[in-house]
Amino acid sequence: MKQHKILFLIEIIEFVFISLILFLTLKILVPRDIHKFQLKYFIK
Repeated sequence: MKQHKILFLIEIIEFVFISLILFLTLKILVPRDIHKFQLKYFIK
């Protein structure tokens, strides 16, 4: 049971880590104007 919880935690950490990397790469690659436009588009 304890080991299962640890595995679950590792999965969550991996997911957060991957999403963070994707977010950072998007921020670096995509120019700010386009990024703002995308955010506005998603909000609508």
